[in-house]
This record gives sequence, C-alpha cells and structure tokens, in this order.
Amino acid sequence: EIEPSDQTLDFQGSRLGRVYKLLVYIRCCFQGQMFPPGAGELPDAGSGGALLRAQILATLLQPPGKNTFYRRQLASLPTLTAPCCLHALLLAAPAATLQVLTSAF
Repeated sequence: EIEPSDQTLDFQGSRLGRVYKLLVYIRCCFQGQMFPPGAGELPDAGSGGALLRAQILATLLQPPGKNTFYRRQLASLPTLTAPCCLHALLLAAPAATLQVLTSAF
C-alpha cells in the first residue's frame, strides 16, 4: 500500500516522489477524502462519489498535454509523450498506479 506518511522516505524532490504524491491525491479523491490524507471527507463524497470517480478516470485518459494539472505534475518525466496521463503513471510506477486504480471501484 502507498504510505504517504512514511517519514523515512524523502520523495519531495524526486520525479518519482511527484508521481507518488499525485497517486496519493488521486486515491484520496477516489475514496472521497480530502488531500492530504487524514484531512477529512470531501463535501460531496456521499452523493457525488461516483461522478467524481468517473471524472477522475476520464481525466486520466486525456493526453498529458491537454490537462494542466497533470502536465505540471508529470513535466519532468520522460513519459510525457505517453498517449494519456494514465499511461505515464503506469510507466513511472506500475504497481502503485494499479493499486490506486483498484480503489476507484
């Protein structure tokens, strides 16, 4: 499991660290939680949870160049030419990305 609170790992300045931070953010959204983990529930998590998950999945399937937020997060990765944001995440951290995707369902 992704452990964002593990203080022994310093991912702040690394490219992989940004990928993991983005994955933690996505997982929080899928679970109806605010970011950072432990900050509480999203206001519409109960009623709009399915819609939020669908919007996130649709965003992940967009090309990185079309999505400003993901483009900034993935800018330093050599996978920016990937056909979609999800592909770039899978190339950078396959196991963690798949684990986060399972939390959407």
